[in-house]
Amino acid sequence: MKTIYLTLVCTIGMVGFNSCSSDDDNKNDDDYDVGCTELTWYQDGDQDGFGDPNNSQLSCTQPTGYISDNTDFDDANATAYPGADELCDDGIDNNGNGVVDECGVLSQISGTWTTNFGVSYTITNSTIIETTNNYTYHILVSESNYVICLNDASNPFNADLYSKFVFTNIETNTFNLCQPFYDSESQEFIENATDPTNPDDLDAGCGGFAWSLVTRD
Repeated sequence: MKTIYLTLVCTIGMVGFNSCSSDDDNKNDDDYDVGCTELTWYQDGDQDGFGDPNNSQLSCTQPTGYISDNTDFDDANATAYPGADELCDDGIDNNGNGVVDECGVLSQISGTWTTNFGVSYTITNSTIIETTNNYTYHILVSESNYVICLNDASNPFNADLYSKFVFTNIETNTFNLCQPFYDSESQEFIENATDPTNPDDLDAGCGGFAWSLVTRD
């Protein structure tokens, strides 16, 4: 009977193993983050850049539709967020100060009007239109007694320049009007300039001219 011997020769270094530890064999790098610190993310449902403080989740990475900000007071409306411009007549508190449709003087003088000089105006929350001479002014700033406007590009004179309208003695159906700036180079110029109007002098307090008396049509 013959005996057969098999000799196995192992050469060190022929086979290599790449493993950090036995625990790593069954883990995928996508399944966990080493040293992950979970952060709180807030849903930005209306995509206005402000998150809903009442809708959040913890995650190591930013989830889709969530942001780090949590100051939105109305996450269902993209026009309502801290610091937003107030939009007149939309029934929404856009800037979150507790007042709906605060539009300065515009809430009192919107409508169609005619001056004692026979000039007609249509005033909305966004424009002043002098219908008699076809001038349109786009309202940029609205305060308690004045507005600053950009003159429309199609205006017969002073197109694409800036104007300021000042109002005083505002009643339901009348007010006095002065346009002390009508061809300024910029909004900033008007804001930094000295206003020449004097509401106590209706005869010459509009830069040396009389204020217009405006009556609702």
